Amino acid sequence: MPRRSTAITRWRRASKARTLAPTLLAGGPVLPRIRAVLLGWIELAAEQDEPRGCLIANTAGELLPRDREVADAVREVLSVVEDGFLQGLRAAARTGEVPDSLDLPACAAMLTMLLEGLQVLMKADPDPRRFVRAVDTALASIAARA
Repeated sequence: MPRRSTAITRWRRASKARTLAPTLLAGGPVLPRIRAVLLGWIELAAEQDEPRGCLIANTAGELLPRDREVADAVREVLSVVEDGFLQGLRAAARTGEVPDSLDLPACAAMLTMLLEGLQVLMKADPDPRRFVRAVDTALASIAARA
């Protein structure tokens, strides 16, 4: 199936996942940048007549676990997203924005789950902006206490 492999390769290249780490590491506080990324997806869904969600979440929901090639592609993209969050959280820990005692890999996984979960929930909810409080609650749970 060369056509399918070509499509999956294009999908991997088109993914915005690789822009996450540079966005979070662009300077200044990281948690507001993470919030902006998550709220950006919420705003996009709120502005669409029929929120489409994320190609990763949609593909995972439709084709996994039975399609190994797609599973590998989804796993790769989600790994890049999780690593982007982890790089951002490490930078935040270095500046005291999050406690250095925090399990950063677990928090990166949590943020990845939050992002992908939002993609699914926003497709079904008539008011995706109500998820802003959930994003803020997740970020508050990892922020350093003053």
